[in-house]
Amino acid sequence: FLGLQITRTPSQRERHLALVNGPTTAKREYLKRTSPGASATEIARRMRPRFTDPKHEAIHLMIQDVRYPVAPLLHRRKWAVYRTSGPLVTCDDPVLFLAGPPFERPVSLAGSSAVALYPLDPFHLLVMLRWNMQHHGPLVLDVAETAAVNLEIVAAATRTSFERPGDDIAAECSVPAREPIPELDDETAQSLEAEAALQYLLGRARRVSRWADSTTSPDWPVPRWYPVLTSSSHLPP
Repeated sequence: FLGLQITRTPSQRERHLALVNGPTTAKREYLKRTSPGASATEIARRMRPRFTDPKHEAIHLMIQDVRYPVAPLLHRRKWAVYRTSGPLVTCDDPVLFLAGPPFERPVSLAGSSAVALYPLDPFHLLVMLRWNMQHHGPLVLDVAETAAVNLEIVAAATRTSFERPGDDIAAECSVPAREPIPELDDETAQSLEAEAALQYLLGRARRVSRWADSTTSPDWPVPRWYPVLTSSSHLPP
């Protein structure tokens, strides 16, 4: 379910259509880079389209993304449900990846990010720590921690955040605007050169934080989630 939440977003659907309609050389290189553990046979199998309808093939690719690598990376994490001290907001891209130290704000990949979050309801938050980390302290977020998480959720929105009527959470959050990205249609995707298509696909594959280019980005929320990593041996492979 969480894998589908990650892969169903507008930018991800658009990326899958680009994989279907773009140059095959770009698709092959993209699959190699984003599936480092896949064999040549697996890459060749994933290169072969299953459906003649591009939209059906895009849905098939989305399911493949869930199967490998998204779901295994999520399953490997250490899960806990935290209760919050106030209501939570959610958004149209509801599974958040928060890198934490020693990484900078632009990093938000499923494998390397220290924390993954998913609001379950207005007062419960699923927290998935990276495999080499531990949950510390009570499974309750205080008022300041809850506010910090809400700010991250609003900042993660592609276009829209959602909350209960009267909570007025998003209105109190100030986040940088996202730089508009022109939508890629089928015709344009078919005319892309291989290198341009690859850069487009890699750009879509990575979630860029609103805080990536900001000089006033907030501290990472809930410090007890982020032990200071001083050795490269602590980092994920």
